[in-house]
Amino acid sequence: MIRARSRTGKHPSHGGAGRYSDAEEPRVISDPVDHSQTFHRVAGAILRERRLQLFEAIRVLWRTGDQLSHLRRAVQSGQWRNELGRCAALIDLHPASLYDALRASDAFPPSTREAMLQRFERASAPLTASHVIELARVTPSRRLKGIEILLSKALSVRELRSYLHTTLRDRHTFGESNPVSPGRL
Repeated sequence: MIRARSRTGKHPSHGGAGRYSDAEEPRVISDPVDHSQTFHRVAGAILRERRLQLFEAIRVLWRTGDQLSHLRRAVQSGQWRNELGRCAALIDLHPASLYDALRASDAFPPSTREAMLQRFERASAPLTASHVIELARVTPSRRLKGIEILLSKALSVRELRSYLHTTLRDRHTFGESNPVSPGRL
């Protein structure tokens, strides 16, 4: 951008008082250079950063679930709900959020996680922790179909839930078991 001279013809740094008066505010003249390439490069970089941030939130969800899995193995039989409730109270989260993390961790084995995120990165497809939680609530075959639709079409979490629970139910294949209900583990 190019700064234009004030209406008096004097720029404050050239013998002026050092400040613009209300009548002498600088006018900005648009630079005739086309910035579309820079604009697209910057926008693309911002989108990549946002996607990486979302992916890191997914990794945190999985690591949280991994830690809860260790806790689940360590507690005595019949004490899991109580211990999970104590943990939730200690870290000021609702127990359902911890169940979601545990379910997501169980649904996506560590050996497959990074490959899945890389597929979404290559496809420039959005994926959030909430999408992962919804995918974890269904059977493995529905989960795979959900991943494929997310790679090809951007869906909100609500749209994904509808697809997983309604659309796929209508296309129910013989032998597929019912998905785990969202309220149970």
